[in-house]
Amino acid sequence: MCRWGKTPLDEAKLSNNERLIKLLEEAATLQLSKNPSTSQEPSVTDRMTRRKCSIYAFQPWELLKVQNKYGVVLWVQDTIDELIEKAAVHFKLELPSISRIITEDAGQILDVDMIIDGQNLYLITT
Repeated sequence: MCRWGKTPLDEAKLSNNERLIKLLEEAATLQLSKNPSTSQEPSVTDRMTRRKCSIYAFQPWELLKVQNKYGVVLWVQDTIDELIEKAAVHFKLELPSISRIITEDAGQILDVDMIIDGQNLYLITT
């Protein structure tokens, strides 16, 4: 871990280095299989390095049309559904059955581990 609390895996994800991400995840899995007594509870360091994201209640391509619309900065939750619910509560939205979190380039976020600390995200409903 570096002085800013980032692990090598965090840095690999930040730089989008798929090969390095895979290698580090495989190494972590191997280490856990060799050390099954290791607790699955997050460490103090893990809890201190929580990620946050900014969520907006409009689609990114509507950014120029939307005046004085603010987002909310939220801690990244354990699941996408929890993140969607948390954002919906803030925006006082009744969520239809299909709600998604997308990136600025309209990529759907399927797993909270895909979210980079400080990333701008958009809550959309279809």
